[in-house]
Amino acid sequence: MKSVLVINAPDNCYECNCSNEGCYLCQINRVQLEDDFQERRPDWCPLRPMPQKRINKDCLVVHEIWNEGWNACVDEMLGETE
Repeated sequence: MKSVLVINAPDNCYECNCSNEGCYLCQINRVQLEDDFQERRPDWCPLRPMPQKRINKDCLVVHEIWNEGWNACVDEMLGETE
């Protein structure tokens, strides 16, 4: 089973709530942080950006329906459903 946690993504490991300050370890995947952890997020970082809502730019009904479904999923992940 997978789950989603919506947080404001940090710019580097130092600002991340998932790093352990004492031993410089990523608490998500238990990987040792590199020396420049205060400057950037490594390529292996498991945090991914939220998908953006889509706007229908053409007249095809199929695309409009597909975008409505996509946007409903984004709303659900953000807790913005009614």
